[in-house]
Amino acid sequence: MNFKQIFIVPVIFISMLGFRPLFQEDSYDQPPVFKGNTKEAFPKYIFSKIDKSKYKVTRTYFFELKADEKGKIVDAGLKNGEDNDLAKEIIIIIKKMPKWSPAQKDGKRVKSTFIVPLSFK
Repeated sequence: MNFKQIFIVPVIFISMLGFRPLFQEDSYDQPPVFKGNTKEAFPKYIFSKIDKSKYKVTRTYFFELKADEKGKIVDAGLKNGEDNDLAKEIIIIIKKMPKWSPAQKDGKRVKSTFIVPLSFK
């Protein structure tokens, strides 16, 4: 087992306990926040835009999002697993979603990269 495996496994396990964006090496004084900063806001938004009955999936996806200084999602991609039709649909929804409150560092808005889990049960 190498260092990356030792570090990544606990981070992924913690994220599955509840919605909380995971942040990469960049650190922020204020992380990006989606609509009201509740743990249900992001999944609720995504699930309102897709027909979950169309997909027979029980798993957790991890999406990497990149936001600009204004909170607009400028890029999104699947961080784990197969890039199937459901993942592609979610990425399209993420790229069109409303702005997030942007991350801040030293009192200034900054670009951010973060990972969000989305669980289907």
